[in-house]
Amino acid sequence: SLKALNKNDITEVRALKRPPAGVILVLEVICIVKDIKPNKVAGSKPGEKVLDYWEPGRLMLSDPGAFLTSLMNYDKENMTEALIAKLEPYINNPNFQPAKIITVSKACTSLCMWVHAIYKYYFVYRAVMPKKAALAVAKAKLDETEAVLAQAKARMQQVMDRLAVLEQTLQETMDRKNELEANSR
Repeated sequence: SLKALNKNDITEVRALKRPPAGVILVLEVICIVKDIKPNKVAGSKPGEKVLDYWEPGRLMLSDPGAFLTSLMNYDKENMTEALIAKLEPYINNPNFQPAKIITVSKACTSLCMWVHAIYKYYFVYRAVMPKKAALAVAKAKLDETEAVLAQAKARMQQVMDRLAVLEQTLQETMDRKNELEANSR
């Protein structure tokens, strides 16, 4: 999904003066994934503070190339349970679905799909990790066994080589004996 994006798509999102709610929602989730803190701004009620991800999100998009690279190189193997817990309400939010986001922004649709993909990856990776660990243990045991086998084969070859020398010596000795017996008659 990220490969469909280019720098111009990101620049276009960043340039929005009054972004639609879907764009703001996508940038909020990307900020959460990248651990970018929101601004606290005055809410609609006196003394109320609300979290605003738009300005930190726009700042995150200031270098579109670096932003796209950071997403492509995102360390998805080390996502925390805390991050997944933060993402879950967004993943389940009907307004944070690619089919809904595509109505407001093509670029944000790809970003939304990316978040859904890394969220799913977390659970697949967690299921596969014990199997990978077991495979690593089995491979280490196999390597150890193959090393022991190679040593045993080398020792056996030494014995076979020594046996061949002894058989050659025996044959030469028998030939010499037979020759001496034949000459002594």
